[in-house]
Amino acid sequence: MNSDELLEIEVATFRITRRGKTGGGHDMASMDHGAGQAPPPAAGASAPAAPAPDNSCAPTFVSVSPDDKTLYAACNHGNTLQVWDAESFTKTKEIAVGKGAYNVEPSADGKWVIVTNKKDQSFSLIDAKTLTEVVRVPTTKKIVHGVAYSPDGKYAFVSQESIGADPGAIDMFDLATKKTVATVPIPAQPTGVAILRK
Repeated sequence: MNSDELLEIEVATFRITRRGKTGGGHDMASMDHGAGQAPPPAAGASAPAAPAPDNSCAPTFVSVSPDDKTLYAACNHGNTLQVWDAESFTKTKEIAVGKGAYNVEPSADGKWVIVTNKKDQSFSLIDAKTLTEVVRVPTTKKIVHGVAYSPDGKYAFVSQESIGADPGAIDMFDLATKKTVATVPIPAQPTGVAILRK
């Protein structure tokens, strides 16, 4: 995330074999976290210089397509989904999604990719063939986290974190109707979600 790269690691030797730049780099110390901000300039003082353009991705998650040909990287700072060719290890497309892209998960049938937008209270449903955002879906809770698909490929389950005493949740999303059809509150900070295939 901080070096703005994807790394390929060979399992047999556990060495880095390739690096791919996802963006121009990102100074984490300059991020706006909503605290410790400088006060406004005094009357008559000159305004601070505008910050340099930031073309960073700051990837937080990468997933591999079911056929092993495509990589999907969530750009948390760039608010995009990057699509990479796995063989050449090069970026082929960048798709705008919601603010704070966080996790990314392709469906087992290769039809869909879901990106959770952690700072946008939503997730983006991407058509894996056309590489376009089909719909951006609001979630029932604010801080969106993980994704899992039902074994039959009909539903996606999206986890959302708790905030203090307010419980998190799991939303059940119907991939055919493109609608959230159920939700269940989950206390004590749910983050990831997985499906047991029985």
